[in-house]
Amino acid sequence: MISHFHFIKSNDTGTFKIQKNIHNLFDLLLKSFMFDDNPLERNFISILSLVDIIKDKNFSIISANKMLSDLYLQIDFLHSSGYSISYFQPNDITIFDNNIFRFTNFEKLYPIDKSNQTIYITDTYDLTSSFLSPEMKINSSIPSSIHYSCCYYSIALIVLFSLKNCNSQFNNLSNLQIM
Repeated sequence: MISHFHFIKSNDTGTFKIQKNIHNLFDLLLKSFMFDDNPLERNFISILSLVDIIKDKNFSIISANKMLSDLYLQIDFLHSSGYSISYFQPNDITIFDNNIFRFTNFEKLYPIDKSNQTIYITDTYDLTSSFLSPEMKINSSIPSSIHYSCCYYSIALIVLFSLKNCNSQFNNLSNLQIM
């Protein structure tokens, strides 16, 4: 199953479009982008993964602030729609037109159980990932439940990882020292 958005590059204009997907959460994730126009009809000048940005050492404090702001708004939309994200990996974050950060992985979206504010994780994940919340690291079985807001911890870890890997002034600092 395709878990990330796919993009089509136009040979004529060199721009990109989001490819429609049949995944049952595609429309919700697309709405969470909160673009003024229809994202499926929009031409993007560039589409990059956060992994690409980190490899190019092109992540700054300004990038961190923009990413946090954009992802917070997207997560807030998803929460108001009854869904949350279990955790982030750098390849789950796509940057549109060099300045719009969005989460684009369907497989990490789970419905929120309103009775206890948790998400019920039914898919396996890598317990050695550096971007898991403490609640996810201690899970020893699937399915399991975590609080729906655990994704914020994961975002913070990604920001710290990105800053450390792209800015020499942060290389030798601990996460706590950077914060």
